[in-house]
Amino acid sequence: MKILLDTHVFIWLEEDSSRLSPYGRVLVNSPTVELFLSYVSIWEMQIKLAINKLESKVSLKQRILLVQSTNHVQLLPIELPHVYLLSDLPHHHRDPFDRLLIAQALHEGMPLLTKDAKFHQYPIETVW
Repeated sequence: MKILLDTHVFIWLEEDSSRLSPYGRVLVNSPTVELFLSYVSIWEMQIKLAINKLESKVSLKQRILLVQSTNHVQLLPIELPHVYLLSDLPHHHRDPFDRLLIAQALHEGMPLLTKDAKFHQYPIETVW
């Protein structure tokens, strides 16, 4: 099973995995689940670090390398089909990072591990 991580889930993997749901912890620790982090989440974290809306004791590069090695997280590039799919999504909210995550989950056929209830309004599978 492949799972796309919402940005907050990725952050919690390193900082405080107790914030994940019990099922979320099972998923991220399962050897049969492939975890993916979108480039859009990396972009979002870099912006939030730059404007002091996110704090980190290590650089973003170090954080990603650490979680990649400890949780075997794979990176999901942003591709043109993901971007084109944005035009087909309803406008339930305007967060460009979330909308691209939704498009990627939809195009790649991956459930999205997220606590964000807004995602339920879109035609994707979410898990928490």
